[in-house]
Amino acid sequence: MVLTRSLRQRALAGVLALSALLAGGWSRAQDCPPPLTPPSAEQIADLTRQASPDRGFLWSLERDGRTSHLYGTLHLGKLAWTVPGPKLSRALRASKVLALELDISDPQVVQSLLAQIRETGASPLPERLQQRLRAAAAAECVPWDQVADQRPEFQLTAVTLALARREGLEAAYGSEVALTGIAPHLGLRTRSLETADEQIAALSASTPDEQVKLIEAGLEDLASVKARRVVRQLADSWADSDLQRLESYADWCDCLDTPAERALAERVVDQRNRVLAERIDALHAREGRSFAAVGALHMIGPNGLPALLKARGFTVKRVF
Repeated sequence: MVLTRSLRQRALAGVLALSALLAGGWSRAQDCPPPLTPPSAEQIADLTRQASPDRGFLWSLERDGRTSHLYGTLHLGKLAWTVPGPKLSRALRASKVLALELDISDPQVVQSLLAQIRETGASPLPERLQQRLRAAAAAECVPWDQVADQRPEFQLTAVTLALARREGLEAAYGSEVALTGIAPHLGLRTRSLETADEQIAALSASTPDEQVKLIEAGLEDLASVKARRVVRQLADSWADSDLQRLESYADWCDCLDTPAERALAERVVDQRNRVLAERIDALHAREGRSFAAVGALHMIGPNGLPALLKARGFTVKRVF
């Protein structure tokens, strides 16, 4: 059974409410995309009338006579992508719990996340690198006063997210926002699979030297066509549910070429996957039918979540 039109309308309203909180008030420069504006009543009506295809990557997880689901998400998206397709709708309706990397509907989680992102004291970056980062932010219409108190890694993330808007992709329409908006209308309890401390530790540089290298590499990507190309290819893979293309990510991302890049991927993806698999396992055992939604890049390879959960005794089947 898929979402009814009235339920889709209420769910979309929840998505839009969350989107408004995440959209921010970034100013518009002449060569930047226009600010994100709420969709019109006509756009909402069109979305709720049209059949939506399934997007992303979904697996069923069977064990102990119960079935949970694992969903590979995209942290950016388009308005049309916020409406789930028929197979995703059925999986959500069959679940009791929605488990996200971080439960963004929990004010305490959000407060902790924002606190962890903030930098205390002066920026640790060399002055020349600070100036380059500020220039990149200005080029993508990110007001510096809105990110000035953040760690440099997350200032760079803010600029990268702004760059993605040139590809028509908005953080406010990411999978997690859409699922969080839908959850209360389906009676789904929400849970975090990680703590804010754990996630920020994984995403932050471990040494000042690593931080400098990370920012320098990121700025070089932003200055070239690479960053937009990778964002576009990742989004296309997700929208088309093209797992084969996603599996070849290392071949086209140009992001795993150096020891430093591979070490970062180990910390950000592989190490977190081991923890995430353990917690999805525990959630299934404790609460039964669960729907775990985690970034799509955590799904691929021998250390991806489907493989790790299969090793834990689940029967893992691809749904789409």
